[in-house]
Amino acid sequence: MEVCFLASGKRGAVLEAADVEGKTAKAVKHALATKLGVTTFRQRLFLEGDAGEIHDDDIFPSVPLKVQLVVLEFCPPDVTEDKQMMAAARENDTVSLEKLLKCPRSPNTRDA
Repeated sequence: MEVCFLASGKRGAVLEAADVEGKTAKAVKHALATKLGVTTFRQRLFLEGDAGEIHDDDIFPSVPLKVQLVVLEFCPPDVTEDKQMMAAARENDTVSLEKLLKCPRSPNTRDA
């Protein structure tokens, strides 16, 4: 499967069928994170020619020929959300932490 950047159309990566078929979009994003060095939380995937985003829990039943990738920038720092993220990490609240990171928030924040 060819993964191209939506904005430029340039090829970002090529994934083997074993990395895609029967896998969730989240698993595919993990494979892309390794190849591209971009955290899964900053990635958004779209099927070529389809306006809808491929959600993390969507499963690829077969290997599409091409997927388009959007890499988001981190949101600007926000003291309240940074504190919520640090609290979620301390409390091992993975659901809240993942929700905040998907904004996408930078995980490189410090406790004030």
